[in-house]
Formats: sequence, structure tokens, C-alpha cells
Amino acid sequence: MDVLFQAVSPHNGVTVRCSRPRWDEHIVAEHPEMSGQEPLVALTIQEPFAVYQSDTHANRHVLYRPSTLPPPLNRGFIRAIVEYRGGEGWLITAFHTMAAKKRETRQLWPVDDR
Repeated sequence: MDVLFQAVSPHNGVTVRCSRPRWDEHIVAEHPEMSGQEPLVALTIQEPFAVYQSDTHANRHVLYRPSTLPPPLNRGFIRAIVEYRGGEGWLITAFHTMAAKKRETRQLWPVDDR
């Protein structure tokens, strides 16, 4: 598999990889604002603002980080969806969104220990 980039997520210590075909043929093809934003997505995985359990896929986590895309996309968040299988993480998609936590209800990280 042609790995474009990889990053370790702090909430579970798993290395998340993104293949070049996934990046080019899905992420950039469907979300052109992400072209050239591989470092931002890697940072979203390495230093997320929050991580949620996907409500639709038991083996997927949804990671958010405040957006640093050029205006007007500098508001909102980068949303990265990671699928875990066989002890590895694979980036499924990543895109800009104005609202975090659209469908997710269970926050995994950071954990509020109050």
C-alpha cells in the first residue's frame, strides 16, 4: 500500500495511515478544499481537539481540530474519520465542517474526569 502520510493519535496510541489513492481519489476528489492539506490532517490526528465514537460504525472514531484553512474556511473544524482494523488505523475521509459533533454522541477524548 502506498502510504502518503501517517500520524499517531494520542487517545489510543495507534498509528493512523492515509494511502495516496484514498487521499487523491476520495478525499481531494470529494473535498477539494483539502488539496495540499495533508499536514493539517496529520495534525488533526496527532493533536485533536476532541475524539468521538462514530454512531454508525463501531470501529470508527471521528477526530476534530479547529480549522486553519484559508478564509472563509478558517472558521469551523477539520473532521477526520479513522477506521481501526487489525491494530491499525486508516483515514477514511477528512473535510472542513462548520459544526463539530454532528452525529456523534459519545466523546472518547479528552475524558472529563470531574
